[in-house]
Amino acid sequence: MCIIWHMSDLAAFLTQSGQTQKQFADRVGVDQGTVSRLIQRKMRPSLTLAVTIERETDGAIPAASWVPLSDQQQGAA
Repeated sequence: MCIIWHMSDLAAFLTQSGQTQKQFADRVGVDQGTVSRLIQRKMRPSLTLAVTIERETDGAIPAASWVPLSDQQQGAA
Protein backbone atom coordinates (compact mmCIF):
# COMPACT_ATOMS: atom_id res chain seq x y z
CA MET A 1 0.00 0.00 0.00
CA CYS A 2 1.32 3.44 -0.94
CA ILE A 3 0.56 6.32 1.42
CA ILE A 4 0.14 9.67 -0.31
CA TRP A 5 1.20 12.61 1.81
CA HIS A 6 0.55 16.25 1.04
CA MET A 7 2.75 19.28 1.52
CA SER A 8 1.36 19.85 5.01
CA ASP A 9 2.44 16.32 5.86
CA LEU A 10 6.09 16.73 4.95
CA ALA A 11 7.01 16.88 8.64
CA ALA A 12 5.03 13.69 9.30
CA PHE A 13 6.68 12.02 6.31
CA LEU A 14 10.12 12.91 7.65
CA THR A 15 9.23 11.60 11.10
CA GLN A 16 7.84 8.35 9.73
CA SER A 17 10.82 7.82 7.46
CA GLY A 18 13.27 8.63 10.29
CA GLN A 19 14.89 11.51 8.44
CA THR A 20 15.91 14.86 9.81
CA GLN A 21 15.20 18.04 7.90
CA LYS A 22 18.94 18.28 7.19
CA GLN A 23 19.14 14.74 5.80
CA PHE A 24 16.14 15.34 3.55
CA ALA A 25 17.50 18.72 2.48
CA ASP A 26 20.74 17.06 1.43
CA ARG A 27 18.79 14.48 -0.58
CA VAL A 28 16.81 17.11 -2.49
CA GLY A 29 19.67 19.59 -2.91
CA VAL A 30 18.57 22.45 -0.66
CA ASP A 31 19.53 23.69 2.79
CA GLN A 32 17.73 22.73 5.98
CA GLY A 33 16.18 26.19 6.23
CA THR A 34 14.37 25.64 2.94
CA VAL A 35 12.87 22.39 4.19
CA SER A 36 11.82 24.16 7.38
CA ARG A 37 10.10 26.93 5.38
CA LEU A 38 8.33 24.32 3.23
CA ILE A 39 7.05 22.54 6.34
CA GLN A 40 5.90 25.83 7.85
CA ARG A 41 4.23 26.77 4.53
CA LYS A 42 6.27 29.95 4.38
CA MET A 43 7.28 29.09 0.82
CA ARG A 44 6.34 26.87 -2.08
CA PRO A 45 8.99 24.94 -3.96
CA SER A 46 9.89 25.59 -7.55
CA LEU A 47 8.50 23.07 -10.00
CA THR A 48 11.94 21.47 -10.19
CA LEU A 49 12.16 21.11 -6.41
CA ALA A 50 8.58 19.81 -6.17
CA VAL A 51 9.38 17.12 -8.74
CA THR A 52 12.60 16.28 -6.88
CA ILE A 53 10.66 15.94 -3.62
CA GLU A 54 8.16 13.66 -5.34
CA ARG A 55 10.98 11.52 -6.72
CA GLU A 56 12.92 11.36 -3.43
CA THR A 57 9.77 10.38 -1.51
CA ASP A 58 8.86 7.69 -4.07
CA GLY A 59 5.72 9.64 -4.90
CA ALA A 60 4.53 9.98 -1.31
CA ILE A 61 4.63 13.80 -1.58
CA PRO A 62 3.29 14.48 -5.09
CA ALA A 63 4.52 17.58 -6.91
CA ALA A 64 0.89 18.57 -7.47
CA SER A 65 0.29 18.72 -3.71
CA TRP A 66 2.23 21.99 -3.58
CA VAL A 67 -0.26 23.70 -5.93
CA PRO A 68 -3.18 25.31 -4.07
CA LEU A 69 -6.50 23.66 -4.84
CA SER A 70 -7.84 26.86 -6.45
CA ASP A 71 -4.92 26.82 -8.91
CA GLN A 72 -5.54 23.15 -9.73
CA GLN A 73 -9.23 23.86 -10.42
CA GLN A 74 -8.40 26.80 -12.69
CA GLY A 75 -6.00 24.62 -14.67
CA ALA A 76 -8.74 22.03 -15.22
CA ALA A 77 -11.19 24.61 -16.56
